[in-house]
Amino acid sequence: MSKSDESSAPTIEYQSHQWNILEKRIRCLIKNITKKNIRQIANRLFKKNIERGRGLLTDALIKRQLRSPRRARIYAALMSIINSKFPNIGELMCKRVINLFRDSYMNDMADKCFSLLQMISHLINQNILTDQIAIQLLKLVLTNYTDESVELAVRLLKECGQKLLQDSRQQLDDIITTLSNLSDEESLNARSQTLIRDSLLLRQEEFQKRPSVKPGLNFVDKNDQYTHIFDIVSLCDAEENLNSFHFDKDYESNERYYKESQKEILEQNKSNEDKSNSNSSNDNEMDVSLTTTDTIHSSSEQSDDKEN
Repeated sequence: MSKSDESSAPTIEYQSHQWNILEKRIRCLIKNITKKNIRQIANRLFKKNIERGRGLLTDALIKRQLRSPRRARIYAALMSIINSKFPNIGELMCKRVINLFRDSYMNDMADKCFSLLQMISHLINQNILTDQIAIQLLKLVLTNYTDESVELAVRLLKECGQKLLQDSRQQLDDIITTLSNLSDEESLNARSQTLIRDSLLLRQEEFQKRPSVKPGLNFVDKNDQYTHIFDIVSLCDAEENLNSFHFDKDYESNERYYKESQKEILEQNKSNEDKSNSNSSNDNEMDVSLTTTDTIHSSSEQSDDKEN
């Protein structure tokens, strides 16, 4: 870089200011996501440099998940779109959720465990995360079983049992056999035994009442999906440094590079949406536009919670 280039490069103050704007914008968009505006939110995120802000994005999603556990399907659906364009962001999401679940499980933080388990389940359902994580988790929590760990296992089966049935039937049935053997275990309370029997019934019905991906939440063609391979035992690098501002000496060139990727992504998304709209021209159009301040009524979130 020449001296003239150095003198005209964005200052640390400018970059820091842009970082703060990026953080606020990402958190605002994630806060306002609903089942009806997932694709619109994704496109708005693509208009921001989420490659630079990938730590902020995954952090915002995880915090919203911990606050609203039943919206995991929505957050995972959004991540499926992002992961198809930026697999490194999907990878970071998987690593952070796995690490947080492991820490929560080891420290007996039940509520946090259940919330993160739901996110893991739907990352699996959306083919962002390998289903072998679910198998490993089920084996882990049932090895030295307690009432709490049995509930974790049953919750996981309810969320992604259908996915396991499709992709890992034999391993799933081995888990079901283990649960069946525990159904009359005297060391478990009556509630745990009831939960086990419920999960056995779900398996008999092939989880038909618990679809892995609900209608309206499948946005990415299988050919565009990217599945990340991890295991529950190995510690992942969560790259926490990505949550903080760092001066970028190549700021302008990196911004130009992202703009090129952004243009290609948005053009491709528009083309796909046009095709989708032409195939469903008789459907009623819904007004899912966001207000200029990106605020929505809390009733929308409550509605999504009921659906999920």
